[in-house]
Amino acid sequence: MRKLFLDAIWVWVLFFVLAVLNGLLRETVYIPSWGGIGGRIAGTLVLVAAMAIVMYVYLRRNAGALSRVRLLGIGVLWLALSLFFEFAVSHWVMEEPWEQILAHYNVMAGRFHVLIRLMELAGPMLLGGRLLPAAEEPAGPPMAAPQAEPPVQRGGDA
Repeated sequence: MRKLFLDAIWVWVLFFVLAVLNGLLRETVYIPSWGGIGGRIAGTLVLVAAMAIVMYVYLRRNAGALSRVRLLGIGVLWLALSLFFEFAVSHWVMEEPWEQILAHYNVMAGRFHVLIRLMELAGPMLLGGRLLPAAEEPAGPPMAAPQAEPPVQRGGDA
């Protein structure tokens, strides 16, 4: 289990690298091509898709060690690392004001950063749930066989 979470930290580092590269693309390609909101939407969608691919590869390689609790733990770990980095490092090391940091989460102003954080948290459960062993899958209600309709009688012979 320890290796699972240590690897999850390395995956988060890869997310960080992808986010930086995507930010460069957003500022140099997406925004000049599609404007502010269009560029930010494109950047968010590209990053979420890239994260989903990396996430799925990581989860698939570790499928034997996964459980619902571990998937949730991985999501919480990724979210915690991102929030720590974004808020603590951005504010106290890079000296960005709180207002500027919080502005990234203002959807009404065309900022979609919250979707990336939701992907970090929920992505492992969404993508990894299908990789769980059958014993981990929730047992739903049994599927009933479809009932045949009784034949409809026609005419006056009834």
